[in-house]
This record gives sequence, C-alpha cells and structure tokens, in this order.
Amino acid sequence: MLRAFVSFASEDMWARDFLVRQSLFSATPWTFEDNSLRQDLDDATWKKHVRRLIQNSELLVLLIGEETYLAPGAIWEVECARKLSLPIFGMQIRRDSPGRIPDCMRGIPVIYWDFGSISAELDRAYAWLEGQWPRNTGTRR
Repeated sequence: MLRAFVSFASEDMWARDFLVRQSLFSATPWTFEDNSLRQDLDDATWKKHVRRLIQNSELLVLLIGEETYLAPGAIWEVECARKLSLPIFGMQIRRDSPGRIPDCMRGIPVIYWDFGSISAELDRAYAWLEGQWPRNTGTRR
C-alpha cells in the first residue's frame, strides 16, 4: 500500500474526511491515512512538520475544490512534493463545479473522483516507484 499525503484547502476538509472514510470500505482498493495537523502552528514549525510528513510519503494527492488555487498551504505542499520528486496527482472534488487547477499542478495529472481514475493514478505511482514509469506525466483536465 502506498503512503499518500492528501493535500487540500481548509474549506475542503470534508472531502479529505470522505476520502479517508471511503478508503476504509472493504470494496475500496486503496487506503489513505489522515495525517492532518490538529493544532495551530507558526509558519516555520508547520512547514517543518509537514515537510517531514511529505518526506515519509510515497505520493501526494491534491484535492481540488473551488478555492484550492488560492490556498497557500496546499500549493506549498505540492511544491514540496515536487522538490522531493514524489508522484503527484490532483483530484477534482466536484464534477458539477470543478475548481480552477492551481498553477503548481502544471504538467501533473488531474482526475475526477471515481474508483477507476484513482486506481489508475495509484497504479502509475506504484510503477514510478518501481522505476517503470515517468514521473508526473499525463494530461490536465
């Protein structure tokens, strides 16, 4: 199982909670852990802690809502994962009103939230980790 870091804008915490709960169902072929910080930290301490969490992950998933492109924390997390050369993909959390894709996701796959798309991106991340797939290639929605 891949250790995935799930990044999101604070107003989309509901989507992160749903994704984590969804992964607990036996029919779901993936697992996401909730590594969210539950306390207020100054910027430097927060970045140090989150960088460590991302370094201990094998993949970053950005949940993209209507305001994610304005979320400095989520953007920083993606940039941190890019510097660490982790596989990354974005996931639109609402089909009816997909959010603007943040500039930090340029050249990184963005999918809609469905089992098939998530499984395909996780397979891509597994293949990359095994040295069989180029990093962060794909199409943007």
